[in-house]
Amino acid sequence: LRTELETCGHRFVSGTDTEVILHAYLQWGLNAVSRLRGMFAFAIWDSRSQQIHLVRDRLGIKPLYYTRFGNTFAFASEPKSILALPGFSRAPSSEGLTNFLALGFTTGVQSAWEGILRLPPASTLTVEVDGKVGNPATYWSIPEIDTKPASVDDAVDELQELLKDATREHLVSDVPTACFLSGGLDSSIVASYVLDSNPETCMFTAEFEGWARNETDVARTLSAARQAPHVVSRIASNELANEGVLDLLDEPLADSSVFPTNVVCGAIRQHAKVALSGDGGDELMAGYTRYRNMSNGWRRQIAFSVASILRGLGIGREFPAQCRNWFDYYRLLVSPGFAEEEARRLFPWFPQAGFEPLKRQFDGLTSPNLGGETKRWQRFDAATYLVDNNLTRMDRLSMLHSLEVRVPILDHRVVEWAFRVPDQILVSEAELKIPFRRIAERILPKEFLSMRKLGFSAPLNALFPTEKVTERLRTGSLVEAGMVHEVPFQELLRQPNQGNWSYKIWLLFVLDRWVKCWMLNESQNR
Repeated sequence: LRTELETCGHRFVSGTDTEVILHAYLQWGLNAVSRLRGMFAFAIWDSRSQQIHLVRDRLGIKPLYYTRFGNTFAFASEPKSILALPGFSRAPSSEGLTNFLALGFTTGVQSAWEGILRLPPASTLTVEVDGKVGNPATYWSIPEIDTKPASVDDAVDELQELLKDATREHLVSDVPTACFLSGGLDSSIVASYVLDSNPETCMFTAEFEGWARNETDVARTLSAARQAPHVVSRIASNELANEGVLDLLDEPLADSSVFPTNVVCGAIRQHAKVALSGDGGDELMAGYTRYRNMSNGWRRQIAFSVASILRGLGIGREFPAQCRNWFDYYRLLVSPGFAEEEARRLFPWFPQAGFEPLKRQFDGLTSPNLGGETKRWQRFDAATYLVDNNLTRMDRLSMLHSLEVRVPILDHRVVEWAFRVPDQILVSEAELKIPFRRIAERILPKEFLSMRKLGFSAPLNALFPTEKVTERLRTGSLVEAGMVHEVPFQELLRQPNQGNWSYKIWLLFVLDRWVKCWMLNESQNR
């Protein structure tokens, strides 16, 4: 892009990306955004038009929040910066917290704070000098499925070239660079392409003491086969159990992998300032079990029937009574938090609309032209879980340690490939994530081919025993702040541990911690 601008007559005085973006804007206006690749979130003040433009990257890898209150318009990469503004009210958003109760994270444009909005991925926002705020405008969208038949081998050939190119571009840096190597399929493929481009790049693996899910030996197999520099950091379990990490996220987030992510980012920062990761592989390449188990419509109907039977037996109350919309379906399989009627009994602030905004959001992601069940799930994950859980978690915790994490799998050309190919290229009755497994057969040691997916979640009950958590909740911040109806709340805490009860308790613990940090301790967080 810099070279193209130079041929157009632009002259540069630095080597920064920021200067390239400004010159691109001068040359093409906001249309320049479609020429950018990778992750970005920025604002440009145009003194000629007296406008400010906010821009966020296509997948939402980098966050961007904004607010309008009184005569003030403000924006920031984290809510805490807006919360620190004089005169800004720290009122929680009932819609944002409702999203958290349903999914374990806040999603969509509404944050956990009233008046603080997210700029959606792949969007621009224009603000006039008089304070008039326009509506977000989309500059890129996920493509429709390609109806032309394609063989798996041909599709994988194309994907390999896209991944190689994206990884090579993401390696460009003038500071020390490393690569996450968990031993899982996604990070191992990225690591292999990293080593193709730069054999001296340091691989980094965290080994957690006493953690049954450990892929360190597999990671060592790859680094040894490639004779790559490899740092294995052994992390004690007591380093993980730091609940203060939750306070650093600004919004409630119930993903237990925040704890290992925080420790790993801190450890890798001792060796590098930039790191490449394999984030996004499961969401783009159909890597979760649900993509196989629920890929057919008849299986969905079985799931709905099972949910109905369980409710009829007086168990499984977390399952929707009428699982006939895509939001209920998603919750049934992915994040069965609080049911709507249960949340209404527990929380005095629970909105009249309940989960309806979420249901509309999910229904808006479906269309006959967008492919089958797999494509629908990919869209659900990309629009919610990927951006508002996984990418938010990684950005908050990596930036906490001044570590820049890059995600080549989420290069928009790779994303377009994943949504363009037919479902059967990605998943079958017998196999998940087919393209990555075919690539693994070509470039990774044979040990990777029989690996079982382990994930990166922390053993919550070992780190935070449920008995201790419930005891704290009985007189905790939710009770102190009047955020719960106390009688049904105490009844819930006394229930036996069955179904998804322990997950609900964890949601309450995260919310309790958030209320304590950001509402009850408001003065010390300014």
